[in-house]
Amino acid sequence: VGGEGEEKDTSFQNALQLRIMIERNRAARERAEREYFPMDVVVQCNRKINMWWDEESWKRWSAMNKEYQMNPYIPDDPESYYSKKGVWMGWKYWLHHD
Repeated sequence: VGGEGEEKDTSFQNALQLRIMIERNRAARERAEREYFPMDVVVQCNRKINMWWDEESWKRWSAMNKEYQMNPYIPDDPESYYSKKGVWMGWKYWLHHD
């Protein structure tokens, strides 16, 4: 009883279960919120090296960052990201005009 056909079915089932598990894991990673540097770290860094100084320079920097992934640790939409974290202090603070 059993035999080669049963082994193929088990092998197929195992491969199918593995594929399903891999796809679920990939989908979960895609849905996960990306973690960025804490806002105060980004602001302090910007104050030291002056990556952006007004809203226009921020938009230019953000567009380049989005396209070239120069710094994947700074969000493209800081207001939305840091507001969800409960730490957004406004654009004046972000642009270091506080």
